[in-house]
Amino acid sequence: MKRSKHWQPSVLHLLSTFDSRREALYRQKDLDAKGIVAKDRDGQQRFFHLSGLAVGVTRWTAVSQLSIDELSERASLAKKHAKRNHWSTLYVQEGDVCDALG
Repeated sequence: MKRSKHWQPSVLHLLSTFDSRREALYRQKDLDAKGIVAKDRDGQQRFFHLSGLAVGVTRWTAVSQLSIDELSERASLAKKHAKRNHWSTLYVQEGDVCDALG
């Protein structure tokens, strides 16, 4: 949980740093294809997107009066939205709305 007013630039910087360093782990042809072809758990050849970070954030204040179950559900939803992309993404849930950043 980040309480600083400047948490969002810090997270975006983290995503950017991860993405720039990730490039050293892949061959140029894989970077161009935005992923690799490899065997999955079942031994089948499959395309896997380049790795990325997914960050889901749910804003909460005492005024929100959310139960722990409601807060947990919203955090889970924000994480789910963030993981939908095949690149590093920050999703911020404001009330019932998620905004994609990054």
